[in-house]
Amino acid sequence: MGTIQSSATLPPLVSTTAITTVESLEKKIERVGADLRFYHQLLGWCLLGCREDKRRVIEQMREEANALRDREWPSLSEKLSRLKVKTGNGTAPSRWYGSLLETQHHLHRLDDALNTLKEKVQGGFGEFVHISIW
Repeated sequence: MGTIQSSATLPPLVSTTAITTVESLEKKIERVGADLRFYHQLLGWCLLGCREDKRRVIEQMREEANALRDREWPSLSEKLSRLKVKTGNGTAPSRWYGSLLETQHHLHRLDDALNTLKEKVQGGFGEFVHISIW
C-alpha cells in the first residue's frame, strides 16, 4: 500500500499569477521609460536646429517630457519596487491587489500623457526643424 503524505509537509502553493503580473508591468514601465528618454533627447536635438518661432513650443514640450521623466516615471518605478517586495515569495496578499490597481492606473495615466506628447512632437516635427541644404 502507498503512504499518504501530510499536507503539513508539502511545500506551500506558489501563485505564479502575481509574479507574472508584476513582470508584465515591469516590461511596460521599462518601455515607457525608454520612450520618455528618447523623446526628451529628440526634443533637445530639435532645440538645436529649430526655427526661432517654434523654440518656445519645443521648450514647453521638453518641460512636459522632463516632468514625466523626472517625477512621474520614478514614482511609478517606486510603486513597482514595492509590488515586487510584496510578491517576493510568489504569493499575493489581499492588500497587494489594491497596490497593483494603483500602479496600473498610474502607468495608464503616464502612458496617456506620453502618447499625447508623442502626437504633438510627431504632428509638428516638420514645422519644428529647420534644415539648411547648401
